[in-house]
Formats: sequence, structure tokens, C-alpha cells
Amino acid sequence: MSKQTILCFDFETYYDTDYSLTKMAPPNYILDPRFETIGCSFKEDAAPARFVDGPAIPEYLARFDPKSATTVAFNALFDNCILAWHYGFVPARMVCTMRMAVALRGHLLSSASLAKVGSLLGVGTKGTTIESARGKHRSDLMSDPGLWRAYQAYANNDNEMNARILDLLGPEFPTAERRIMDRVIRCAVEPRFVVDTNMLRAHMADLAAEKVAMLDEANGSTMTIVERDAFVTSLRSGTKFEGLLKACGVDVEYKTSPTNPEVQIPAFAKTDEFMAGLLEHPDPTVQALAVARLGVRSTIEETRGARMLSIAELPWASYRDGSPRMYSGGTMPIPLKYAAAHTHRLGGDWSLNFQNLPAGRGTKKSKLRKSLEAPNGHKVVVADKAQIECRINAWLCGQHDLLTLFATGGDPYSRLASGIFGFFVVKELHKIERFIGKNGELGLGFGCGAKKFYNMVVRSARGLGMDMKVLLAMWTPELAQTAVDTYRTTHGNIVMVWKQLDQILATAWVGQSLPVKCGPVVIGHGYVEGPGGLRMNYANPRYEDGEWRYDYGRRSHKMYGSKFLENIVQFLARINTMNDALRITDRTGINFSLQSHDELVWIVPDARVAEVQAVALEEMRRPPSWGKSIPLNAECTFGQSYGDAK
Repeated sequence: MSKQTILCFDFETYYDTDYSLTKMAPPNYILDPRFETIGCSFKEDAAPARFVDGPAIPEYLARFDPKSATTVAFNALFDNCILAWHYGFVPARMVCTMRMAVALRGHLLSSASLAKVGSLLGVGTKGTTIESARGKHRSDLMSDPGLWRAYQAYANNDNEMNARILDLLGPEFPTAERRIMDRVIRCAVEPRFVVDTNMLRAHMADLAAEKVAMLDEANGSTMTIVERDAFVTSLRSGTKFEGLLKACGVDVEYKTSPTNPEVQIPAFAKTDEFMAGLLEHPDPTVQALAVARLGVRSTIEETRGARMLSIAELPWASYRDGSPRMYSGGTMPIPLKYAAAHTHRLGGDWSLNFQNLPAGRGTKKSKLRKSLEAPNGHKVVVADKAQIECRINAWLCGQHDLLTLFATGGDPYSRLASGIFGFFVVKELHKIERFIGKNGELGLGFGCGAKKFYNMVVRSARGLGMDMKVLLAMWTPELAQTAVDTYRTTHGNIVMVWKQLDQILATAWVGQSLPVKCGPVVIGHGYVEGPGGLRMNYANPRYEDGEWRYDYGRRSHKMYGSKFLENIVQFLARINTMNDALRITDRTGINFSLQSHDELVWIVPDARVAEVQAVALEEMRRPPSWGKSIPLNAECTFGQSYGDAK
């Protein structure tokens, strides 16, 4: 049996003003013809870090069996991609000390840089020699012996800091979380998806045409290119957009600036309720202005599509199996960020957030999703846990009537809708009423108010391509208030837990009492500890200006019972889903290739699709050891593309 090795490492590569990670996505940088490995600092187990010259790296790596190696890097997503794509070395396990630090100390960090983490943990001071290396190739650095020595010392210092972070935080990091972290990194290091570039290119052209149409609609006439550019400028300017709205008689709403609490700014963000309301304004001109504003400002689909296309068209075919290249068959690595959210949910990275790819409107599938395909002889298998947060919330709060409906295959959406509308709602006959009940059952469990819920229903309906005139003929702010009141009356145990958590915030959470148990979690001074030992942390929990507050990173946040419950439920849902993923991998030998909230996605050989589906459903319906009475459910589908499977 090969010796088990922990290999801490840190690559140093050529960069210049135009060719750098600040200008390019990591795959574009790594697979660019200008890429040059200048060297890499390696630290084997407890030995001191040593700098290995770029040309000597293949010989150095040949000493190790990847199947017996654990690599540890501060930015493991980036460094392991280099290790795999350029040197064909894919270890058995991958650890990222940056994401470990975020998971365990993120509440205290203003940023996740090595300098900030090193300072917080007291593991060393990051050097600055790298700033002198901009625009210098290996030969340039070696021609200056003093700079070359300083450069090597700089790399080794970074790597020693990396190793010390592991030594300090590793004992706190649950074993299961190390396995999850490895599987998350692997989605990018071993890409499995291929991209239909023709479909994606056509989609980009369609998006550009749609934007032109929106602008013309907002202006009220067809514009020349010059006129359209001027109109776009007016929409991009908050002041000018505000003027256009006021000219239409709109009372603009304001909000507190996220960067300066003393300043009020217009509520023009995509997520602001005011903007959602403008999309349903009775004046069609205002509606068109809002649509155009969001179309101009929210170019997420365009920029993400363009970035996906640039990555898919890289020379992946030259990175096939064999020394020194490796290639797993995919043309689209899926970069996922471990512990991206406070609740430890994953997030997107590289400005490619696969966590929120648009699903499409109505029966129209998202082209971004459809362009993500399985290679020949494989299928995309997607398993999605059904209403997991709603089910965990009902279980945690002891809302037994709701649990019984879920367990017996009843229809909680129709039941809530019946209470809202005052008559018996039948799924097949009262689709809009049940739609509102569904949004209520899924969205009102964490203290959502009437105004927010009204806009939530409107956004959900628009996203599904529903007939908005029919919906808005029925759906009013007054009915939204009725829905909130009905939910709180019929879900008394959930409302009671909101109040109980308010009391816990005032005692255990701020350190005024001993830690208390709440279902499978323990709540103590500034933390919630999950059943596996992982914690959600809250810095400086306190009562301030009449409300409970805490700090996370650079910002202060408000806390109250129903929001605290949402944190806990999302935390438990994440733990449950990711532990499902580990068991499915253990049973099938296939790692997920993408994860999105409560959904897991695999690339599976055709002959094994039925097997993986069966295992996925069994494991994702299995109640966790800490919640054996939770009636979990899931569905599992497959297709040639992510869009087809979903």
C-alpha cells in the first residue's frame, strides 16, 4: 500500500497587466498560450516547504501516487486545476484552507485573502515580492539572483502559512466536511459537462435582439443605434432613470445605502420590492422602463453566457489522458464555492454562478441549461429534494398536521389556498389559487410580510410565464395580507417557534445563559452548532437600538426569531443534501458534477442511469439520523442536457 502523503503546495505563475486572474477566468488563464509555471512550493507532511523550479515539477510529482495523496492549497480550486490540467495529477483528496477559514472564521474576516486570514489566525505575514514579478518570466527572475531568491522565499512563506492554517483549523473541521469540500472542488478540476457552443452562440444573439426590442418599447419608438446608446446611458444612470420615472408620475422609493447608513438611495436594484412593483405598474410605459432598466443593468445571462462560451472554446482536446496531460472529457468545469453563504450553502465562483442558472419561462427551456450537455454515451441525471426546507421547518417546529400531509401524499398547497380564498381549492380546477397557496406554504414560514409576499408571488408567476393579467385580476396586496394572516393562524406551532427563538436570541445567543438545544442543533454565544459539528457563527451578537444584531465580515445584520429559524432550517437542509451526496458517491463511485441548492446533478454512463437514479432516490428520501421522522421526498429525472433533465 502506498504511503499516505499530505502535500501542501502553492503555484507561482507568470502574469502581467493584461494577462492575469483579475482580467480572466481561471480556465482562460490556465489554458492560455501565455501560461507559464515559474515554480511551485511543496511541503511534504511535516517537512519544510521547498521551492521546485518549473521544469522540474513533473519529475518531482512522479515521486507520489495520486491515489495516496491529499493536496492542501489556500486557493485549491485554482491550484488543483493547474495540477490536473498541466501535470495530470489528480489527488485522492483536496483541501482548501481558504474555504476552511471562511467556514470556521468567516464571521471575523473582512476578506478571504491569505493576508487577512494569516493576520486573523496569527500564522504569519504574507510577503509582497510577487508585486515585483509582474511581467517577468522565469528567465527574467532567474537573471536577477537576489529577486529569484526572494521570489522562492515568498512562495515558501505562503505555503508555510497555508500549512499552519491547516494545523490550526483542521482539528475543528468535521471529517464529513473535508469529504464534501473535496467533492465540490472536483466539479471544476475534473470537468464532465460539454457545451453545445452553436446553441450558446445563437442564444447570445437572441439576447442581444431582445434587449434592443425592450429599449425600443421603453422609448415608445424604434431608435437608431446612436439614439439607443443615449437612451441606455439614461437608464444606467440612477439619477436619469429616477427623472424618467418621475416624469411618468411615479413616486420613487428609497432605501438605506449598503455602504453608508447615513445615505438614502433609490431602490433600483433587481431584488428591491419597488422595482418588482414597477414591473406591474398600471402605466405600460413605466413597465417598459422597468423592464429595460433591468435588461440593461442585469446582463447576468449575457455575461455568463459569454464567459461559458469562452471557456468551452478553449483547447480542451489537447488535454487528453497521458503524461503530462490529463483530460476528463468535459469542456465546462463547474466552479463551486464551498461555504459561500453564512448557512454553508455552496455558491458560484469565477463569475459563473451555476447555482442560479435561469430555468426558463413557462414551457420555454433555458438555453444556458440546455447548452450544458453530457458527452456521448452519457446522460445528465438530476435529483431534487422536494420542499426540503418546508418539511424540515414543519418537523423542527412540531407542525404535525403539515408533516402528516407531506407523509401521506396530501396537498398542503391546496389546503392553505382553501383557507385564503374561503372555498375548497382543487388542484386541477383552481390553478391560480393553488399557485398562491404553494407560494404561501413555501414562502411564509420565516416571517415574510404581506408586501414582500405580494411581490414574491408576482415574480414567481412571471418567472413561470403565467398570464399576468389573469393573475393580477385576482392577486392584490389585500389578498396578500389575508394569505399572511391565514398562514400564521393555521401554522401556530411554527409561529410559536419564532417567539421561542426570540427568547433564545435574548439569552443563549448573546451569552446570557448556557447553550440550549433546539432540535438537532445547539445554540450558544454567537453560534449554532449542527448535528455533525459544523457551526454557523455570528460575530458580536448584541442588542442595539431596539433590535438584535450581529456582524459578519464587514457588515452588521439584523436578527429576529423567524429569520433565525430560516438560518437554522437552511443550515440543516444543506447538511442533509450534502451528506446525501457523499452516500450516493460511496455507493455508485460517481461524484456529482454540479450542485444547486437542494439539487444534485451527475454525468452518468447510459448503462448506469437507472442504477444511479434508484440510488439517488433512495438516499435523498432517507431521513437523517438526527431527524428520523422527517418525511423527505425527492424526484429524479435525466436527459441529454441539464435543461432536458430538469
